[in-house]
Amino acid sequence: MATPGNPQRKDMLRIALENTLSLLGAIAVGDLLDLVAGLEEEAEEAKSEETKDDFLAAITSEKANETLAELHRVGMEQMSLGKWVALLRTLAEFTKKHGLKSTLPEALAVYPGAKKAIDELVTRRNHDAHGPIISVEKLEDELDERRKMLDDVISRLGFLEEWQLAQFDRFEINGTEQCYFGTRYVAGGTTPIEVKTPGIMIPVSEPVLLNGKRTSLIRLLPLAIVAPIDGEQNTELSLYSKEIKKNSNMLGFLSIAGTSTIDVSKWLVNHGVNLPARRQLFERLFKSAELITPNIEASLELSSLEMTVGDGVPAELTMTLNNQRDSTTLESLSAVTNLPSTLRFMPEQEQGELVDERRIEVEWPSMETGSKHSAIFKVEAVAQGAENIPPATITFQYRGTESADAAEDSGTIEVDGPTTQVIDPNSDDALIPIVNVHRLLHPSAGEQEIEIGDRFEFEVILHNIGLGRATDVETYILVPEGLQVLDGPEHVLVNLAPGESRRMRWSIRARKPGIYQVRICDVVYKDLSGRRHATECSEEYRFLVKSNKRRQFRFAVREVVSDLQITDSEEILIASMLEGLKEQLPDDSERESLRAAAETDAIIEIVRDAVNGVAREKGIQVREQVFTETKWQAKYHKERGQRNVLSFVNGDIPFFAIDFTESGEGRIFLHSFDIPGGEGAPFRSRDEGLGIYATNRVVNGTLDTCLAWEDIRRDSKFGLPFIKGWVGRCLNRIEKQYRPWESVASTFALAIGGRSVHRWQRYEIMVPDQVKNNQCLQDIADPSGAYRCCAWVFQAEKDPTRYTLIVNVKSGAPGMSKGGVKWVQAQHAEGRWPETRFYRSLAKKPGFPEPATRDSYWLGCEIEWKSPEDDDVIDAAASQLIEIARMSFARDADKTETATHGKGKAEIPMLSRGDDGNNWLDHRLEDLFEARIGLRMAHTTAAAIRGSLEFFMLTESAATGSPSTSMGRIKTGGGAGELWLNWYEGMDPDLPIASSMELDPANWGKPEKVPDAIRLDSMFRVDSETIDRDLFNQWIDGVIAASRSTLVPAWPAFALDAILEKVHLCEPGLQRLLKMLENGARTIPDLRAEAGEEGKKIQLSINRLISWTRRYNKVSPLVVSGSLPDGIDIHPAYRDALLAGTP
Repeated sequence: MATPGNPQRKDMLRIALENTLSLLGAIAVGDLLDLVAGLEEEAEEAKSEETKDDFLAAITSEKANETLAELHRVGMEQMSLGKWVALLRTLAEFTKKHGLKSTLPEALAVYPGAKKAIDELVTRRNHDAHGPIISVEKLEDELDERRKMLDDVISRLGFLEEWQLAQFDRFEINGTEQCYFGTRYVAGGTTPIEVKTPGIMIPVSEPVLLNGKRTSLIRLLPLAIVAPIDGEQNTELSLYSKEIKKNSNMLGFLSIAGTSTIDVSKWLVNHGVNLPARRQLFERLFKSAELITPNIEASLELSSLEMTVGDGVPAELTMTLNNQRDSTTLESLSAVTNLPSTLRFMPEQEQGELVDERRIEVEWPSMETGSKHSAIFKVEAVAQGAENIPPATITFQYRGTESADAAEDSGTIEVDGPTTQVIDPNSDDALIPIVNVHRLLHPSAGEQEIEIGDRFEFEVILHNIGLGRATDVETYILVPEGLQVLDGPEHVLVNLAPGESRRMRWSIRARKPGIYQVRICDVVYKDLSGRRHATECSEEYRFLVKSNKRRQFRFAVREVVSDLQITDSEEILIASMLEGLKEQLPDDSERESLRAAAETDAIIEIVRDAVNGVAREKGIQVREQVFTETKWQAKYHKERGQRNVLSFVNGDIPFFAIDFTESGEGRIFLHSFDIPGGEGAPFRSRDEGLGIYATNRVVNGTLDTCLAWEDIRRDSKFGLPFIKGWVGRCLNRIEKQYRPWESVASTFALAIGGRSVHRWQRYEIMVPDQVKNNQCLQDIADPSGAYRCCAWVFQAEKDPTRYTLIVNVKSGAPGMSKGGVKWVQAQHAEGRWPETRFYRSLAKKPGFPEPATRDSYWLGCEIEWKSPEDDDVIDAAASQLIEIARMSFARDADKTETATHGKGKAEIPMLSRGDDGNNWLDHRLEDLFEARIGLRMAHTTAAAIRGSLEFFMLTESAATGSPSTSMGRIKTGGGAGELWLNWYEGMDPDLPIASSMELDPANWGKPEKVPDAIRLDSMFRVDSETIDRDLFNQWIDGVIAASRSTLVPAWPAFALDAILEKVHLCEPGLQRLLKMLENGARTIPDLRAEAGEEGKKIQLSINRLISWTRRYNKVSPLVVSGSLPDGIDIHPAYRDALLAGTP
């Protein structure tokens, strides 16, 4: 389509470039995620605890943020062409730096090899958005140049000829063959793909890149997905676009057919693909809590979607920007809005500057969080047509990190426009949609005809050849009996722009020979005015399915054994059918092999249908997993070798499986987890060692209840009803045991700020690092660093209403010191917290909780839970365990980095233990906890306060944890120790510690920068080179006083003069601002206008000063006006003091 003469040529070239780079990005990210996931699985499931990978250790250590800093800086919350380029550049450098072995290194080599062409194309794309329009005379030459550069990029994609982009939606077992069926995505659209007995197991229902030899693949989740188009029934391969409203669970994807909105949390349940886990791994590598990410919602709305040429009635095109409250201040905003060839801007506009008749630019100097900007443009119709208004481009500057002094990061978002229809009364062409229907049949690869048992594709093409847009294009497909629809919708619902076509495919298997008719109902649709149109499809599409005696025999066997019983008469019938194959198969052994394969294939299909059928009846979601056991797993069942398994999973729980390893010899084994009666006949004895692993992850456990098909094939008591009953008992156990267990685990996880997952035959809780820091929990000690878990929920072996909740308490030096543990043990000995105890560690191994016989960090308690009405019991237990963990950590503060100055032995006086075994802090801990004050390590990468001990309110949200929420801190101070304290409204200025507090000049740095005193929560330091115990106690009294105050930051009177001096030094523009505001609040545009050429500097000063309060929770000389929209005023509490020093 990007050929000379095509009016959409420029857009097609842009789309081709964007799709190329975003697909390369999805491949490169998927490759990295596969590498990390593989390393983590090896480390997590290794028999040796010494298994360690340097890269894995680096990204799972406490310094992971430093290792991943380059990836974090890309900012994947909202993608653009420039972001995809930055991603490819960064990944290429990151992979080389860490010596990573990619599955497809050629994907990362494209950008370095075509850097000049790609960068130039991006520059020209930006020129399209912001520069003047290219004249008609020069346009074709310009597009020819772009095409040449794009060809240079595409020429480097030759390696993809050896790979196939596909999604496999069905797995089948045919004799000794394992077959995957799906859709391959090619340049011209889609084509069916069938893979037989590959060298690897292929994930089902998610897009992959599969090499030609079928020995290697790359999973493309979470940046590529096959998903329904918004407002349609049709699905397309789509590429990641953005997080919607900064919600990492709601993602936007783009395809050539439109947008797709995905709810990550529901994808596993609705589609059986663990997108949440994949997305979580992605976020660990590409997101950081310390990065600032803008969150802007933008829209383009046209007052009339149908316009008429020459009527003199203009329409209003409104652009709206909302900077959300969880966003950040934006600066230097520029928004460029474009129009299609059917419209133009009116010459006179109240807002913005015309770049040309179809492009207008509007600028705003800044945008605070929670604020809204809008611009209204007048447009008129000039030519007939139905087109989308092109995306508007919005660019801005912002601070990318908490430590950034200025808005040095750039951001870009694009806003999709509405569809408009313009009618020209003088045109002879009617602006209506006309949808034609084309039908095609695609036999399986390499075949010209369709035989019984063949899988073929039935294709329908809907093509809008009219000049108007067709909306709600709808039809139904009716497939007759004898044909089995494997994949494809019964109901079609799409939208078609003029000239657009859409292909839909149905994957069908012929089960009986004969002449078939596929019926397409009339296609109905609407134009933009809502008028209905229809295309008649009364003719049926006919085709022939030919017979094949071998395959007919296999389907006939399926009918004979449909009840999973083979009676004497059925044996005779099967023998008779085999006899009829003598002419085609004269060899007796060949016929017997055919019979064995047909029987086992039928059994597998019947059992598979039974499992899914029973689950549907009970309303339980089930997904299938296909895998081959690892060599280590194979040792579990002695000398039987690695097994090929089809397992059935509900959520995280594998409950049933088919072992088809020996299906070619007629041997099938059915497995499940333990059920009542699973120890007796007809099930095999566990002594035979037939149990298998539930998935290829060791953590999911084993399925030990086993039934061999050969044991029941002739027994009338154990047919299909028995199998369905067995499956039903498994699902009943899930409902009666695991669902309550899952509920308890989810409630406990929520109470401590994490999420639960079932592994190692219990529920484990993973908690974000910042929340763990607040709760004083720590992940278990794991040399690989891959196994991240800090809490557990066990269910009693014989009583499903009894649960044990356990947390892993934090120590001063994680995994090395037990001072806090011994203190809790001493409290237990005195009768305190009798309902809690320490348990033996069961990290990375199944079992039931046992009381610890030696020091342990696993602290827990037992509860009784029968229904959600008992959730308060879980909450109470969680609160108690967290409180004990916090107290325990406080008693181990002498082992922290703060106390030891990195040397392993306490040096700071207030944390060094005396002859009585206590330090200064120990004597005040009860006072602190009574005031609901807790201790935590500073959770930041800022070197000035990293490793310091913070004092914070225990009533604070567990997920807050930023340095700006601490009331005081102890810093190492080179080994002597430093005490810092924040001041709040309501604190007594006559507190003894007040006379010893001072501002540290070192924290008030360069002019026109947010000072470290504000950024790093370092306002007041205790002024004493040698801190004695009395001074320390005065400081503790100050922290307690802070906890009883309003917690609204304040400038104390005793330090006001010094603060004002420092504030004026670091913000030279403040004095002018104060003078401009002395008569009351004023708007920012008003202040900028008065400042003239210095307006931008004034704006930057305001932004910095307002951030003191908004971002850092500190006093600022300026505040947002409560009475004047977009207004700024002097802080009322310090107005007189601030104006007193203003000439």
